[in-house]
Amino acid sequence: MRRRVLALCILAAAPACHRDSYYRPISMNGVQFIAQAELSRSSSDTVEVWVTMRNTTEYWREIRRGGCPPSAQFVTARARNNETIHKWDWVAMQTAIAKKQGALYGCPMPLSIGGIGGGYGTSYKAFSVATKDVRGDSLPPGPYSVTVFLEIEGVPPIPAGVVDLPADGLRLAP
Repeated sequence: MRRRVLALCILAAAPACHRDSYYRPISMNGVQFIAQAELSRSSSDTVEVWVTMRNTTEYWREIRRGGCPPSAQFVTARARNNETIHKWDWVAMQTAIAKKQGALYGCPMPLSIGGIGGGYGTSYKAFSVATKDVRGDSLPPGPYSVTVFLEIEGVPPIPAGVVDLPADGLRLAP
């Protein structure tokens, strides 16, 4: 009987687990990168992607960043077998806008080198975009998996969770 109660407690607690309990942060040379996408608290028609960068060592770590500014990609979450997978990409949008204007899209940022001290961390808003820009005229409202691209040397794209894009810029009830 005691084992059944323990098993039920474990099963009941499993859905309440937070993303951090099973998500392994992206790590580069002792620096961890964690990203989280969410609808803005101040403006429900904007998606923000926040990044936490934490140096897990006791030594200074160099961070090399350059090329393009941070960008993001949204892909339909929970697509089933026969459903169309919808996708939006910030770089593709910028490229299309430049092409309409008869220009090429490029990344004007020079390489910058900085660092983070041993044991230190920081959180910052890496990317934000209006939900109307993501949904445009063809993407349906609903849950989208978000990936952020930081353009930091050696750091792959970082999953930033799922955000529920509302219809017509209105916030959906949680």
